[in-house]
Amino acid sequence: MEEKLSITKSIERSFKVLESFLNGNSELSMTEIKELSGLPQSTAHRIIATLEEQDYLERNLDNKKYYLGTKIIQLGASGIKYYKLNTRRIALPYMIKLRDKFSESVTLFTVHEKYRICIERVEPERGLRTVMSIGEKLSIRNGASGKMLMAYMSDDYLEKILDDFDEELRLKLKKVKEQGYAISIGERDESLIAIAAPVFESNGEVLGALSLAGPTDRFYKEKMEEKISEVVKICDEISQTLGYRKK
Repeated sequence: MEEKLSITKSIERSFKVLESFLNGNSELSMTEIKELSGLPQSTAHRIIATLEEQDYLERNLDNKKYYLGTKIIQLGASGIKYYKLNTRRIALPYMIKLRDKFSESVTLFTVHEKYRICIERVEPERGLRTVMSIGEKLSIRNGASGKMLMAYMSDDYLEKILDDFDEELRLKLKKVKEQGYAISIGERDESLIAIAAPVFESNGEVLGALSLAGPTDRFYKEKMEEKISEVVKICDEISQTLGYRKK
């Protein structure tokens, strides 16, 4: 029993050491880890040595500070892969529901730097289909989903990734964020119109944007207000299922 308690305590202390690297602490000295973890120096030293031996921590030979090792990176990559698959699994029934209601294409995008990436998509069984494949990468600068994703980025970041970020675009994105949805008409494809709204993670960060798209000649004339309302509603439902709660 005592041995089991000792093992449990060692594991808990190891977690405390690793959690010292949260909140943007990319490199830490032995003293900093000791202070952040609240562990005695001898205990911290012993655990750090074990974690370093197992590649969970590595040491910068220039400044002698520690950083998260390759094992942690590999675990994180596996977690991100599952998270994306899980997000697709959760979102899919809602996307099908939206598609079936309006017989239009529904796409879920995530963002990477200046690109929006299609991670899930459902097409109508009849009517015009928009051509796009899962994993396809598009410019964030065009389209309703691109606007929606940009609306939640900081001005500094947008200035960094866009060559044409200006006051006019800043005000447009501010309006998009305030109203909670974005519309694009013929931006990526002249024959298409799209509506997009944000999907939130449990921590309140924007995970992606979901769009409903169809041919301009039909889409804009039929139930536009209802389509906007339904896209926002579906995104709220997906966000809530992912653990997000509005404040």
